[in-house]
Amino acid sequence: MRRRALLRAGLALGGSAIGAGVAAACAPASAGGVSNVALGPPESTTVRIVSVACDPALWSADDYLKEEGFSDARILPLAVGAVARGDGDIGVGYTQWIVTNVDAGKPVVALAGLHTGCGEVWTRPGISSISDLKGKTIDVLSTDAVIDAWYGVWAALLGHVGIDPRKDVNFVADPNANTVERFIQGRSDAILALSNQVPVLRASPNNPGKLLIDMHSDGTWSRYYCCQLVANRDWARQNPIATKRATRALLRANDRVAKDPAAAVMAGVNAGMFTGAMYDTVLATLKNCTFEWRELDAEASIRFNAVQLSDQKLVKGTPQQLVAQASSFGYLKELKRQFPGAN
Repeated sequence: MRRRALLRAGLALGGSAIGAGVAAACAPASAGGVSNVALGPPESTTVRIVSVACDPALWSADDYLKEEGFSDARILPLAVGAVARGDGDIGVGYTQWIVTNVDAGKPVVALAGLHTGCGEVWTRPGISSISDLKGKTIDVLSTDAVIDAWYGVWAALLGHVGIDPRKDVNFVADPNANTVERFIQGRSDAILALSNQVPVLRASPNNPGKLLIDMHSDGTWSRYYCCQLVANRDWARQNPIATKRATRALLRANDRVAKDPAAAVMAGVNAGMFTGAMYDTVLATLKNCTFEWRELDAEASIRFNAVQLSDQKLVKGTPQQLVAQASSFGYLKELKRQFPGAN
């Protein structure tokens, strides 16, 4: 497993575990699976999981979820906003999206980091750094980071080099835009390709750009989780044991994805997440991610992005407040002790 040094800001750490008794929450794993005696049964045997294209742990954890006592695990191929609305219980959110939604008062809380690497920045010739994007045109779905996770990531990227995304870049907002096609057609100067867009853009013979940032390997962005496991805060407070059990099941599934991404893609086909025609694209997406929920610091990932978004006045809360409101990593620490290596 590759190791990376973490950039740690000198900010106060925040966050608290969901539910009580975290220290005694988890019994050691047994040869036949995970001992569930210490946790007790989940408050609900139903969990609604919102799954998207680059997070296969969520659509391939059925056996682990049953082991944790969920007889009705519903996989919903919806946008992650469903968790913030209460239409889903658990899902995945880009770290920037988590920060902006918590700041907007949405009932979202992060439970664990899932993976890095699902994003790439491509630019037209003549643009050799993020700083060169000043004055350039970029397509997004919305310039509201609560709505458009892509814009939130752009804001953090630009803010990191001192560019104000609201004033210094010409963002063209269109909720129906195909940003890949617009970049290929030369109608934008740069594109942030996320998830399945990455292999599509790489494979296009008409791609006019060059790769500027690969978040899988770039020295800054690879230190932080792009995607984190999130829960609806209200559901998590009402179902603390179910939240822990679901977290454990999904992180164990994340380990399995790291070992065999091809099997994870087939699980998605079998679950109806996408058709077999998408197999190669989804597999290429997964191979560009690093499914390492133990190695990096999920709270540091929130803090780093909270600082960037706060500096750009895109959030009202301070980084300390946002970390405290967005984080619930107490049980994650227990799981790291229970599962020190991939199971």
